[in-house]
Amino acid sequence: MSKEIIFGIDFGINYSYVAYMNAEGKTECIKNAEGEKSTPSVIYFDSGNFRIVGEKAKHYSVTEPEKSVFQIKRELGTDYRRNICDIQYNPEELTAIILMEIVKDANHTLKEQGILADRDEVNKVVIACPAYYGFAEKNALKAAGEIAGLEVLDLINEPVAAVICNNYLSDDSNRKRILVYDLGGSSFEVSIIDCDENNLELVGADGDAHLGGKDWDEAKVKVPCRNWQEENGSLEVINEYTSDLLNKTIQITDKCIETVKAKDSVDIDEILLVGGSALMPQVKELLEAYYKIPVLMSEPDEMIAKGAAIYGNKYLQNYEYNDSFEPKNNFVVAVYGPPRE
Repeated sequence: MSKEIIFGIDFGINYSYVAYMNAEGKTECIKNAEGEKSTPSVIYFDSGNFRIVGEKAKHYSVTEPEKSVFQIKRELGTDYRRNICDIQYNPEELTAIILMEIVKDANHTLKEQGILADRDEVNKVVIACPAYYGFAEKNALKAAGEIAGLEVLDLINEPVAAVICNNYLSDDSNRKRILVYDLGGSSFEVSIIDCDENNLELVGADGDAHLGGKDWDEAKVKVPCRNWQEENGSLEVINEYTSDLLNKTIQITDKCIETVKAKDSVDIDEILLVGGSALMPQVKELLEAYYKIPVLMSEPDEMIAKGAAIYGNKYLQNYEYNDSFEPKNNFVVAVYGPPRE
């Protein structure tokens, strides 16, 4: 390899992405063996020694959930154990299986494209993690990477990765305060980041680990057939049945803003949309109307992996971001679900 490649990984609850920086200095998400940029974070065990990761595993999980693993990201940092095909697994081991597969696919794709020689292998990675992760979760994620045979150079908070992807570090303008609105398939997280030319600081975060695009999908199913037929599935009807979900994200966002403003009176300059579910047009429309500040969106589903890749390739050696913001324990319990038994 003429230039060492470092992968940026967005290990998501439902889908994972791998990105790299190409020879021209642009970041790209790498397609998997099925030709898709996203890989379902699902494992199916046919036996103790044979397992499938990705789209096929997702299909099997519907009919054979007892032999399938999904949303394992929620269990990192806990004492969760799973017995599958008479073998006991912990969250790190299960996460490692997914990481190993998506990195293997990424290497294979780059070799097919002639970017990597057959003898070369990329194993250096930066993995993105939620802003609310504490030491236990971060240590578990790093351990999962190492079990997968990867050299984990660093972990980066997901909203920080999104901000890096959008070139805020290279912006020569005055300090900005960015609100990152991250609406994924199964979770919602809002973060506030202060940016200047040489520094990013996470100053606040809030969210709901059980609010996401799946809730919109479930709400659409409840739309009465008569209305659906009369309106031909118009956005007016869909918005009527999902407005409470969108309003809930606004309430969480307002709470995060109020918490930060209790410390200082700095205004939010821009809102950055992240997550595949943020592509719904009503999201951008409501945020613009409600907050009356610029709302930016560019490939929200790929942004975190790309930001992690940029950080690994451009800033890791000579730049440190401030992730000292550590939510108190009651914050994690209150926002991201009830305490475990």
